[in-house]
Amino acid sequence: MDFSKILYIFAKNRNYMKTIKREYKIENSIYFNSKFGERVLSNMYPCRLEYNGEVFRSVEEMFHVLLYRFLIDKTKTCSNAFECKEVYKTYVLDKKETRRMNENDEEFERRKMQRLMEEYRIIHLCHQVKFQQYKPFRDIIINSGDKDIVEWCYWIFDKRIDTFGTYKDVEKGLFVGGNICGRSMMQVRKEYQEGKLKVSEAKCVTVKRS
Repeated sequence: MDFSKILYIFAKNRNYMKTIKREYKIENSIYFNSKFGERVLSNMYPCRLEYNGEVFRSVEEMFHVLLYRFLIDKTKTCSNAFECKEVYKTYVLDKKETRRMNENDEEFERRKMQRLMEEYRIIHLCHQVKFQQYKPFRDIIINSGDKDIVEWCYWIFDKRIDTFGTYKDVEKGLFVGGNICGRSMMQVRKEYQEGKLKVSEAKCVTVKRS
C-alpha cells in the first residue's frame, strides 16, 4: 500500500491508529532503535541534514521543529531545537488540545486528522532528506533488499501496540506494532528503486550533539 494511503488510514481514525497490529518475522527484518541494531536508521542518530536553508542535527530535531511550526508557530526559527523548550511541548500541546470555541464535531475531527496527516508527512519528509544526504543511512536502505525495516521499541514489554515502532514477541519470532518509521523507510526504498528519489549533492557528515 502506498505510504500516503497508510497515512490517511491512520489519521482518519486515531483509535485504529493506536490498535493496528502488523507483524514482521524477526529473521527477515532489519531492526533499529537508538541503542541496538542498525542505529544509523534511528531518528535520534546524529547527522547533519540541510532543508530549506536550515541545518538540523538529526531527524528527531528536524521533525520536532517542523511539527512545532505546523502546530504552533509557522514563522518559528529555531537554530538549536534541543535547547528550544517549546519544541518539546509539541506533543504535550497536541494531546491536551481541546475543541475551539464554536467548533462543531466535524470541524474538530477534521482538524485532528489534518494534524495527524501533517505529523506523518513530516516524518517521511525527514527520512527522504536523510536518505538523500547521509550516505550511511542510504547504504543500509539500498542494501536492505526485500527485508522488512522495523523500529524495535525495546522498552515495551507488555505487548501493547506501538504506533511508530514495534515490540518483540520472542515466542512467536515476530516484531509487532504500527512501525510507522520503518514503513516510511521502506517507502523511501521503493521511491528510490522506482527512480522517484534522487541523491542530493549535499555533503552530510556525522556531528555530535552539544
